[in-house]
Amino acid sequence: MVFSGYFTILLFISILFEDRLGRLSFAIGVTGAGVAVALQDVLASIAALSPSVFQSFTLWETEFRSAIRKVT
Repeated sequence: MVFSGYFTILLFISILFEDRLGRLSFAIGVTGAGVAVALQDVLASIAALSPSVFQSFTLWETEFRSAIRKVT
């Protein structure tokens, strides 16, 4: 019941500010693109780091599963 109230308020506000929401979404999109370009090197470093982090987790998980199999 509470969800329907939130939805009604959101619908009312979106109808009320319909012309401004288009400009707002454009501004948010342009800002997000600017931040992505500005942080391009940082994001590339994080992306390069993630396979090594997930690989070590996968190796740990494989060893853990094999240890469980030995016990059972």
